[in-house]
Amino acid sequence: MAKYSKEFLEGKSYEERYALLTKTEKRYFNMMKAISGVLFLTSEPGKAKSSIGRNIAHIMGYGYKDVRLATADETDFGLPKVKDVEIDGKVFDVHTMTVPEWAIKANQRPTIIHFEELNRCSLQVRNACLGVLLERILGTEFKFNDNVLLMASGDLGEMDGTDVDEFDRALNNRLIHAKHELDAKQWIDDFANDNIHPLIVNFVNSNPDYYYRVTGKSNGDSEKAFPTPRTWHFLSDYILSTLGNKEEQMKGNYDAEAILELLRDGAVCYIGSASTKLINYIEETIRVSIDDVIDNFNKVKDIITVDFKRAKRSELLHQLSKRNLTSLKGKQITNIISFLNILDEDEKAGYLTSIIDDVMEAELKGAYNDIIRAFPELMKKVGNLS
Repeated sequence: MAKYSKEFLEGKSYEERYALLTKTEKRYFNMMKAISGVLFLTSEPGKAKSSIGRNIAHIMGYGYKDVRLATADETDFGLPKVKDVEIDGKVFDVHTMTVPEWAIKANQRPTIIHFEELNRCSLQVRNACLGVLLERILGTEFKFNDNVLLMASGDLGEMDGTDVDEFDRALNNRLIHAKHELDAKQWIDDFANDNIHPLIVNFVNSNPDYYYRVTGKSNGDSEKAFPTPRTWHFLSDYILSTLGNKEEQMKGNYDAEAILELLRDGAVCYIGSASTKLINYIEETIRVSIDDVIDNFNKVKDIITVDFKRAKRSELLHQLSKRNLTSLKGKQITNIISFLNILDEDEKAGYLTSIIDDVMEAELKGAYNDIIRAFPELMKKVGNLS
């Protein structure tokens, strides 16, 4: 599941597709497209190095091939063979190399080839792929087309608890070294909103410290399971595939009680002790939902104002921002206004501004208009700030 479907991208020009890339994706794509040096991304494990390469390829209409060097051997880059070559009327047996199928297929269309774990593979494998990385050649004769783009990635070594090899100066000088960063907001905006279960997105949005968290100690060692973009993705797929009806769940139509039962049994396997925080969060979500706020605010007002901290109130506001309010009337609109009145001014201002920014002018009526008109003084401030 990608942010932009294949059907949406079909028929779009190169310029239109390029405009859909994020700022970071544009930078990486331009570095690869220059065919001068090889982009080498490093980051902590689970920070979506592979995903960003795959997403660039998807949006730009390129094929994508990942070559996982840590599990590869020299034969993945071709096998030696002997062929007959005639020179001055004499036939000689000449040593050459076969070309692997993945390389031939890559040359048939624009393709991004991603060499993963370049600094964790064996020396023999790294040497075998250097001809591709540095010279764009396999064996003695096969050359990659200019529309085949190359990238590589690796881990950070001691900084992220992995064993990596240091490159010599000659190789380092031929790589384009980019420390790949992906904060919680970027992950949510560029990927998670369209690919990760809404409950997880809402949790990370309200608890950004749990987006990437190397948790605690267990028997003297760091816990083996901890939350990263990768493990959040794994956990999301576990929920979506187990409970089924993925499309409805992604729209926010899910059984939170069923998810809670599932997570009590299995979440720790994916995100370690961070699962406790997630489970507590979902229990609070079940206790008061945005539907309770909209339909019966007076019933849950004391819980929201007394028991909930700002983060949980912000989460309810986040849920509200995802709702289409055009069909709401009367008491429901009054309930939303009452809810907004208990929030801090900056949260109210952010929500009211989002209504103006995100809702079509033609739809800025009914509930939306009533909500905005309920805060004339705040709207004046928002107008002055803009």
